Amino acid sequence: MSNNILIKKFFGETQPYFNDALHVRKVVFSREQGYDSTIDYDSIDQNSWHIVIYDNNTEIATARLYRNFEQNVYGIGRVAVMHAYRGQNLGKLVMDELIKQAIASGEFRRIILHSQVPAQNFYQKLGFTTVGEIYLEEGQPHISMELQLRVRGFEIAHGFEHNNIMLPIRKTRESAGYDLEICESITIPAQTTMLAKTGLKAYMLANEVLELHIRSSVAIKQNVWCANNVGIVDADYYSNPSNDGHIMIPLYNANNTAVTFNSGERVAQAIFKQYLTIDGENTATLDSRSGGFGSTNK
Repeated sequence: MSNNILIKKFFGETQPYFNDALHVRKVVFSREQGYDSTIDYDSIDQNSWHIVIYDNNTEIATARLYRNFEQNVYGIGRVAVMHAYRGQNLGKLVMDELIKQAIASGEFRRIILHSQVPAQNFYQKLGFTTVGEIYLEEGQPHISMELQLRVRGFEIAHGFEHNNIMLPIRKTRESAGYDLEICESITIPAQTTMLAKTGLKAYMLANEVLELHIRSSVAIKQNVWCANNVGIVDADYYSNPSNDGHIMIPLYNANNTAVTFNSGERVAQAIFKQYLTIDGENTATLDSRSGGFGSTNK
């Protein structure tokens, strides 16, 4: 795969992109997997959001998102990646784009799909869960799956389920930040930085970030700061295999004596924000997170 990757999203049968989507589907489903090509195109295509990914102007992956008004859900289907381009995160890229579209549209809170059984693990890694039993569709085993759409929020991190942790809240209607409590007491020696545990993890949209700021009362009255000024929690930090996305606050004690914070004390505020990326960035070639705190440092 080259660096000339283009992602095209469109609604309905916009040309020439829709024909490119049909071509990918024909190659994957009909020629490769043996499905009847006459049933691939249907009336759902006219009212769907489609994604087509191009490599050097050649279509290589596609999928569609549609609205099922009878069940009040979104549906994702016709997910296809050309054989030569598999194993390069293009399937995940297509799905991420359609899930973001569903969230942005905001009509329903659930996505359903009908997965071929060999692809079940792929969708489970994206958060989908199985519904019902395996069934045959066009002679091939399938399983129904669904995803409950969540936008952003906090959860208890693995290993802290019994710490009686309270999920963060805002204190006033116009507050930007969610107050973060530490879940274990900590004594920070003078002129020293230590990580304070919150027992929390945060989920958010792919184009969002969680900023960690020290509470003004802690900085001004106790002379303790966030060691890196502003902590950054990326969306892909959530549930990482290293530490489950546990949020820890690097506290620097600028005093000449030790400072103690007790479990349950509010020391920081968390603010969700959107971030921007540059034109032409090829996200398909970027690395995926494989670790936890500080893992992207090389």
